[in-house]
Amino acid sequence: DGRRLRRRGLGADRGDGPGGRATLVGEFPMRDLVPRDVPLLIEEPRRFVRTIRDREEVAHLFGDPPSGWQLGPGEAGEIVLDAGCLTTGYPVLHFSGGAGREVRVTYAESILFRQERDGRTDWVKKMRDDFASGEAYGYRDTVQLAGGDFTFQPFHWRTFWFVKISVSQGDEPFALNDASYLFTTYPQELVATYESSDPDAEKMLDRSWRTLQLCSHETYEDCPYYEQLHYIADTRLAALCSMALAGETELARRAITLYRHSVRPDGLVHSRVPSVRRQILPYFALIWVLMVEDYWRWTGPRERAFVRSNLHTVDGVLGFFRERLREDDFVGPVPHWNMVDRAEGWHAGEPPAIVAGESTYLTCLYACALDAAARLHRQAGDPLDAQRWPALADRLREAVRAGAWSEEEGLFLEGPGRTDDALSQHSQVLAILSDAATPEQTQRILDRLTTDASLIRTKFMQSYYLARALEKAGAYEAFATHVLEPWREMLDLHLTTWCEYLPGRSDCHAWSSWIAVDFLTCVLGIKPARPGFEEVLIRPQTGACEWARGSMPTPVGTVTVEWRKDPSTGIVALEAQAPEGIPTVVQLPGAEPERHDAGGKITLASG
Repeated sequence: DGRRLRRRGLGADRGDGPGGRATLVGEFPMRDLVPRDVPLLIEEPRRFVRTIRDREEVAHLFGDPPSGWQLGPGEAGEIVLDAGCLTTGYPVLHFSGGAGREVRVTYAESILFRQERDGRTDWVKKMRDDFASGEAYGYRDTVQLAGGDFTFQPFHWRTFWFVKISVSQGDEPFALNDASYLFTTYPQELVATYESSDPDAEKMLDRSWRTLQLCSHETYEDCPYYEQLHYIADTRLAALCSMALAGETELARRAITLYRHSVRPDGLVHSRVPSVRRQILPYFALIWVLMVEDYWRWTGPRERAFVRSNLHTVDGVLGFFRERLREDDFVGPVPHWNMVDRAEGWHAGEPPAIVAGESTYLTCLYACALDAAARLHRQAGDPLDAQRWPALADRLREAVRAGAWSEEEGLFLEGPGRTDDALSQHSQVLAILSDAATPEQTQRILDRLTTDASLIRTKFMQSYYLARALEKAGAYEAFATHVLEPWREMLDLHLTTWCEYLPGRSDCHAWSSWIAVDFLTCVLGIKPARPGFEEVLIRPQTGACEWARGSMPTPVGTVTVEWRKDPSTGIVALEAQAPEGIPTVVQLPGAEPERHDAGGKITLASG
């Protein structure tokens, strides 16, 4: 068998597979250990910043050095420890005495407020750190003390801002001698820098980075406090953050691989991997295709072999949707769940047009994925394989123009003839991004896209695509106002990370951190002109603020940009530092692109 062959030296590696190494006769073991493909998580000692008792801050019991907390015989008590911000870590609690007492350790993502409704208690979120009015409520660990010295540290990390420690009565004196925690996250460093005339810029970068950290462990996670699941739509945006803010690609590579290995017989990949319960959100698979292209554009030729290894799965995803096209070339009914956004009138987040099998949004997203696949085949794979997709993408665009454009509304309907559906930003955005919207239609869409309150508005994840449409259509000035409004609202609520939705369940969702990527790639304007940054593009969007400066890591070196707009003339002055020897193209608003073949220091002014 395979084991004997390997012992005899005949089991040479015949290629990688899901079970590890193959034997000489092509067999794979069902289970096999393989080398770890990402670094180990960090564990960094940290201390709480203050102690709260009876909803008031008191002398801190666990500073450095700690004074500790004691209870006498028959005395119960409760304290709350404040970590200063939301975090992920292993609490480390050093107890002594207290035999027979029960200790409840409650982990609160934020302060919650009790609300009585229909005879039951609901917990709602308002000001996240208002401990004077609310309570530290959440999941908990329960510890039964046996007496003597005992250190409690759970096997898995916890997520918390506030930790409430409640101790029952007991005959034996009790002491919590020290309390601290080991901060844990994936080992990536914030390398990018960013400042601008926007007064919220520093806070927004800080919260974007912290949110990314807390949603990055063995994989990216949708949220650290609740599901801790690795969803495609979340992960695409988290991976963009890692690449732009930290120059980190290994966790993104792992993510792409995990999804690829989940491929089903029908061509789809699972929406979250790994997961005990398998889940399918078909349109998430199209976002995975876009994620593969993100990775290719960032890493370029050095990762050509890896990107090529994903292309057969990319084609499988596209084939799944091709089999479900209607005669009018709209994507027809697709099974499972297609949660696009949390919107009134969209049951379980599914637009009615998707449920009915005639969605403008889904058909346009499919066209975007077809275009991405064609580019991937031409640039990283075999150009012959690219030929199957462009004509189909053109057919879809024509179908959407013919079937969904409303001349009366100046917008795209949610599907052909669906005049009773509330119109959404989502469908307009995807029509622009897929080029289903003509230039004339795009201009009419822009007249209402960010000013018409009747449109169903994109929430945090889908707003990334809104920003891409604004950028593509030359209307990016709305990023600082319309797009960032909900993020400013989160700052007003004292969140230290970005939440999933407002008013919010999860207070930490990395899909909301993408705004920091836009600071670098749009406001500063640093992008790859060719995959892998073999050529750098600097094209700042100067309508969102008066000045900006910062830097972004790339595979070829750090790119630094500073620009400032003269308020009286509108002239933009730019200074940039590109890696030496790397061709760099700079384009200022209203000006033609300028090419600098040697890279290095570049100084320009518009007008």
